[in-house]
Amino acid sequence: MEGPHAQRLRSGAGAGLLGLPVGLLHYGILAILSLTVVATLSCTALSLAVGPLIAPGATAFLVPRSFGWMLIVVSVVGLIAMLSGVYNSILLDSKPAPTIVLILTAIFLAALLRKSHVTVDPLAERVFLMRRSITSPARVP
Repeated sequence: MEGPHAQRLRSGAGAGLLGLPVGLLHYGILAILSLTVVATLSCTALSLAVGPLIAPGATAFLVPRSFGWMLIVVSVVGLIAMLSGVYNSILLDSKPAPTIVLILTAIFLAALLRKSHVTVDPLAERVFLMRRSITSPARVP
């Protein structure tokens, strides 16, 4: 869902206006996240537990422009990294968690390099130039 009010609908106030239980959703998602971190910490170190939680979201933030596509990219990046990390850990005879984090790092760096080479949006460039002309002092001939 994209449009002028899409950001408001993704916020807690917009969810409350839609009749969703905002408090229950907020604390439910926090509980699931904390259970995931605790379960992962029992198997790996802290950096290996936090990496798979942060890297797919950071990667997805760089790629698409809409929130719906961002959710799809997060799922695909996570799935690809997990499956290829476990497969490569078997081939390399290494532990799966560090291999998954290395693959997530490579995917993130590829997305970051792609983002740095993408041209600037013409509308954003015009807005930037308009704001700069408004804030710059007037030139006296």
